[in-house]
Amino acid sequence: MLEMKPSLRQLMVLSMALVGLPTVSSAASDAQPVIHTMTDFPTLYPAAYKRWRQLLPSKYAGMTWLSRFDQYAGGSAQIRSVNVGGVTMIYGGECERHDCGPNHMELLATADGSRVVALVSLSSRKAVVEIGDPSPVELNCFKVLDGDGSKTKSC
Repeated sequence: MLEMKPSLRQLMVLSMALVGLPTVSSAASDAQPVIHTMTDFPTLYPAAYKRWRQLLPSKYAGMTWLSRFDQYAGGSAQIRSVNVGGVTMIYGGECERHDCGPNHMELLATADGSRVVALVSLSSRKAVVEIGDPSPVELNCFKVLDGDGSKTKSC
């Protein structure tokens, strides 16, 4: 019996198709924008994530939805690039799963981690906690970007 061995390229194309990744032949016709959420933030922006972990007060470290953007502990919003006073920053949000209303955060960060700021609302506190000392421009952006449905690109 004749044994047929697929080439490495054939195996790669087959494995990509099986997991739903676009192959060369389907990429052009089926191209869809990739949507990233806060769950992806640590991988996409490791320097900014490292700075986030440094800025986050230790009393919040046990809240995995807040400290690690854990997909099983929180609900992630889409992250996107916005222009904040002439600086390109990443904007995203996260909330505690099954208790999202009173427990949520919004974050603005430069990709290189040189600037990371956030507003955190927790049910255990009556006030919003500012992390990273947001500037007046950044505070205004949080107001503009919150709930805008990804429409705003600059603030």
